[in-house]
Amino acid sequence: MFWQDEFTKVWNMTLPPGEMAKMHTHNYDYTFVVSEPSQLAVWGAGGDFLFEFRAQGSLSFFVRDQMLEPAPGTELPWVLPRTHCVKNIGDSTYREILIEHKATTNKTGLQLAAIKLAVGFAK
Repeated sequence: MFWQDEFTKVWNMTLPPGEMAKMHTHNYDYTFVVSEPSQLAVWGAGGDFLFEFRAQGSLSFFVRDQMLEPAPGTELPWVLPRTHCVKNIGDSTYREILIEHKATTNKTGLQLAAIKLAVGFAK
C-alpha cells in the first residue's frame, strides 16, 4: 500500500515475469487500473488453480460474501473468490494501481461533496 485515508486505500503492484503476489483477501469493493498489462494466473485460498487471463485496462469488483462480483463491463473467465493470489505468467513486467473503496455509497458526486463538506473533509 502506498496511500490511504478514511475512505480509500491505494495500492501499487508490480510483478516481474514469474513472480507471484502473496495470498490476500479483499475486504472492500475495488477497482484496478493496469498501466503495464501481462498474462496472470489466479489461485484460490486452498491453493487451487482457478484461471488465467490477460490483465489490462480497468477492472472493478464488488465484495459479495466470499466472492468478488465483477462490476458491469468487467469480465473474467471464472468466478473470483475474495481470497486469492496471482502470478505473472507473461513475458513482461505487470503493473497496476488498485483503489479500495472503504465506504460504499449510492450517493452522487455532488451529494458526496456536500457530505464531505458537512463533516469537515472538504473546504
